[in-house]
Amino acid sequence: MPTVKESLKILETIRKQKNAFIGALVLSATAPNKKKSDDCISLIQSFGSGLTEFDIEECMQMVEKILSDDSLLDKFFNSSVAMQDMEWVV
Repeated sequence: MPTVKESLKILETIRKQKNAFIGALVLSATAPNKKKSDDCISLIQSFGSGLTEFDIEECMQMVEKILSDDSLLDKFFNSSVAMQDMEWVV
């Protein structure tokens, strides 16, 4: 059984992976052309590979929320936090 410290580290890793997955999905959806959108696919696959179906569904809901709300989308693109680690998302 993992220690509390190990468990927290695992949770932090999952959180970062979910944020990266969400970021890649948003970038793909808002890319100016198909080539740039397609460039995000490997990132999406990489970041999503370690997530559960539940995590992916949760992330997809957040992406839908971001894409449907201009203020969240602006925050995504204008926030230095969003562009570095996207911590504001989850």
